[in-house]
Amino acid sequence: NTMLGGETKVKDLETALSAQDDVRKELKGAIESLSSKNAEALREGHDSKQAIGNLQARVSELSRDLHVRGRELEAAKKRIAELEESVSDTRDLQMAHEEAAVRVKQLSDEVAAKEVVIEDLRARADDVRRREGGRDLHVRG
Repeated sequence: NTMLGGETKVKDLETALSAQDDVRKELKGAIESLSSKNAEALREGHDSKQAIGNLQARVSELSRDLHVRGRELEAAKKRIAELEESVSDTRDLQMAHEEAAVRVKQLSDEVAAKEVVIEDLRARADDVRRREGGRDLHVRG
């Protein structure tokens, strides 16, 4: 009877040991799974940090580029304003040149007209001299 009781206790202990072994295997599997997931999460975290670092570097690069482009744009706007002013000055010079050309033409026409008057007056003066000269001859003769 004690034998049977002892065998039953041994069986119970073996069953308990077997169940404990199953729990141990299950826990070991869960720990390995968690460890694997943790390692994966760490890799993903590292990859994310690296991606964030890359994005921040790109943002800095683009910000510098934008700043340079902004300065280039301001310089281009300034140059356009200078060119527009130059074009305006050129237009003013062209108008002044055209006005001067018109004035030169007017003065040339006036000079030509005065030359005609002068020629006419010289011709009259010559006529008068000839007549006066003829009278002097008549008076002397």
